[in-house]
Amino acid sequence: MNQTRWESLQEAIHNVIVGYLFGLTMQLLFFPVAGVEVAFSTNLELSLYFTLASVTRTYLLRRYHNWKLKRRHERARP
Repeated sequence: MNQTRWESLQEAIHNVIVGYLFGLTMQLLFFPVAGVEVAFSTNLELSLYFTLASVTRTYLLRRYHNWKLKRRHERARP
C-alpha cells in the first residue's frame, strides 16, 4: 500500500518533531559538558534550521522510496 504525499509529509513532520525535541534536549545536556556555551534562543534557532532540513530530507526520501515501490509493482504486472 502506498502513502499519499500528504501522509508522507505528516509522517516526516511527526518524525522530525520527536527528533527536534530529542536533539534539543541532547544539546542542552551535552553542550555544557563539552564546554560549548550557547544562548537558549540560539539553540532554538539552530534547531529550527536543522528541523527544516530534516523535514525536507525525510519527505523527499519517503517519496523516492514510495516511487520505487510503485514502479516495481507496475513492472511486475503482466
